[in-house]
Amino acid sequence: MALLNGSALCRRFERKLEQGFTLVELMIVVAIVGILAAAGVYIYQDYLPRARVSEALAASAVAKAAVVDNAASNTGDLARGYPPPDATVNLDGVTVDSTNGVITVQLSPAAGGGSLVMIPYTGSEAAPEALVAGSTPDGTIKWRCRAAGSVFPLGSAGTAPAKYAPTECR
Repeated sequence: MALLNGSALCRRFERKLEQGFTLVELMIVVAIVGILAAAGVYIYQDYLPRARVSEALAASAVAKAAVVDNAASNTGDLARGYPPPDATVNLDGVTVDSTNGVITVQLSPAAGGGSLVMIPYTGSEAAPEALVAGSTPDGTIKWRCRAAGSVFPLGSAGTAPAKYAPTECR
């Protein structure tokens, strides 16, 4: 057996390095990338409508402030002074019931459609008391958001799909 000198050994390994990837290795990589892409699309498809619903709910903050202010000052109209926002890509409108302060957020089709209902109440969540226009509330005013299928003793649920609504609205 003759020993190979250093240069012959280098040339032998150099040829091996220049061969590249095999077809099987490339197919395995393509399959892995395909599986990751399919999982990403599945996970992402609900992300955009949920973000749009959150943006539409942010528009109800002004309505909440108006209801709390009117209830604390004992006006006869809980919607007094509330300027409704203009419709946007994610929001069709926000309305306030002047008798009980319930806020209805109408979502656009881009945000999943339907409505979310924000119900103001005092007391505990187990025994809530509805706000009434013209009477000062006892205690702190709390809010309960309701989407389709949510359960709460006061008011009715919204019609927006629960899968797009924030956790506190389900």
